[in-house]
Amino acid sequence: MRTLTSRTESAVARRRIVAAAVQLFGEIGYSATVLGEITDRAHVTKSSFYRHFASKEDLAAAIVEEKNRRLTSAYTVAAELPTGAMESLIRATFAATALYADDEFVRTGVQLTRVLGGFNGEAARSHASWSTFLASRCARAQAEGDVSTSLDPVAAGETVLCTMDGLWSAWVPSDGAGALFELLTRAWEILLVAMVPERALPYFRTFLARRALVSH
Repeated sequence: MRTLTSRTESAVARRRIVAAAVQLFGEIGYSATVLGEITDRAHVTKSSFYRHFASKEDLAAAIVEEKNRRLTSAYTVAAELPTGAMESLIRATFAATALYADDEFVRTGVQLTRVLGGFNGEAARSHASWSTFLASRCARAQAEGDVSTSLDPVAAGETVLCTMDGLWSAWVPSDGAGALFELLTRAWEILLVAMVPERALPYFRTFLARRALVSH
């Protein structure tokens, strides 16, 4: 029977492995990182690594899963405030972007989602979950009259998702979070014209400007 001390030591070793992998994947990329580099930086043996993870891909999937949890928490809290669906959609993208700018773990998890999305179940579920959330908000906003009826909510949600992923991919932390929020604001200025009925544009432009001001 494992003692409390051994369980604590095991948990510490796992955290070290994950932290080392996040750093290395972020610095040199998933493909370029070899297992020995992870164990060396984590100060654990390879046998210790394999007690926690079956492979490097298994470790990457665990990072993606935790990234999903953090992002889901951020955009769910933002979206559940008592406003219309379009406002909650905009707010959620700013909340997720704030977390991305601030959290190295999330940035590495997003990077891994791009790299592993085609053949890793956790990465694929990440994309599907975010797409479903955005599509549902677009559909609700359409029902509320704030998204043009000519648009497919699923396609609109995918467009928002691809826009965010592109912005996140183009940004580097040394640019500062303000630069990323400026990119997101400019993207939403274009998205609003494409998505929102003309009568509602003045209101949502004002809402966006206020949201951007708060984020900066």
